[in-house]
Amino acid sequence: MRRLFISYARENKPDIESLVRDLESLGYETWLDSSLRGGQKWWDEILQRIADSDVFVTAVSVQSLNSVACRRELEWASALNKPVLPLALGPLPDALPRALSTRQITPYSTSAREAAFALAGALGNLPPAEPVPNPLPQAPSAPLSYLTDLIDHVNQSEPLTHDQQREILVRLEPALDSADPEEARGARYVLETFSKRDDLYADIAQSLEKLGIAALPSAGGGSPAPKPVAAAAHSAGISKGVLGIGAVGLLAAAGVVGFLLTRGGGDSTPPATSGSPAVSTPAAPATDKPASLTGRWSGRVFGDQTLELVADINDGPPLSATVSYPEIPCQCTWTQSGSARGGVRYVTETVDSGPCSRSQITLIPQEDGTISFSSTYYSAEKQRNMTIQGTLSRDGAP
Repeated sequence: MRRLFISYARENKPDIESLVRDLESLGYETWLDSSLRGGQKWWDEILQRIADSDVFVTAVSVQSLNSVACRRELEWASALNKPVLPLALGPLPDALPRALSTRQITPYSTSAREAAFALAGALGNLPPAEPVPNPLPQAPSAPLSYLTDLIDHVNQSEPLTHDQQREILVRLEPALDSADPEEARGARYVLETFSKRDDLYADIAQSLEKLGIAALPSAGGGSPAPKPVAAAAHSAGISKGVLGIGAVGLLAAAGVVGFLLTRGGGDSTPPATSGSPAVSTPAAPATDKPASLTGRWSGRVFGDQTLELVADINDGPPLSATVSYPEIPCQCTWTQSGSARGGVRYVTETVDSGPCSRSQITLIPQEDGTISFSSTYYSAEKQRNMTIQGTLSRDGAP
């Protein structure tokens, strides 16, 4: 049975449901992403499904022609030499992208019974799938749509915690430097929407202003930072604005429950974080010309259990590193995303071997010579983002 990957724009879902019924009645196995949530893991799954398919079916419409995700899916299928079947869901513009204009486009609509026969004929004329290239070509980067889970946070009426606000910045700021103009514009739009919230912490508002995004005049008057950060700041007479962009606060209990599900452990209730050394309040670097982080760093990271992290860093720029979690075991690679604004490095962690999950890392150098480490990744089991954090020290440092 030939396996078909179906690429489509969300606006065309009714047509796609009809298409799936027709394909299955013809004896084909179909796959589409309607059952998946957003996240980098979602995008990796899509790329793997395209690689495993026998035919790439692209539902062509005005909406799909404007979809970054659809364009990148087609790019990947073409790079893998997959047979491509374009299906027109309606009238199309005269000018089509080269990837489609050189192919025969089969008309398909739910109102035409003949569409099923045209579909069967088109599939029958396609050549068999070739073996995928070895090694694989460079995979297309995930479109901004994989960050759509952040939209719910940005638009929610309930107050956002400091950790939630930091996560929005950490995940969206690298997209501002994307080579894809549409992705960069999309990231800026989401951050501009975020800036209109009236519960922004002072350091978050300051970070947005550094990006050229003005926050509301009332920003910076958000809820107090999570205890014991607020207590420490109050006793020292320090305002929230002095805490800096690196103030990650405490891990919420819900934010660490799924750590072992993707890092190799169980589902026990996380320990109270107030006694954990991972919840110190790091200060933001004071310079835009950060000192080099080149060298070997190690430390404990905290989730449902404590794990050792070892990173051999080459600070470039851009920063890169080989990373291991020996107790799992797991081997990973770090690659810097965007520039080092204010000394903070935003890093993507990809998995080379072991049960780790791809994640987004924030590295914040501290005045005492350590690095504040924070990692956000998507747990398929929990169907939400998880966060772990810790402090890394340079090997050989006193």
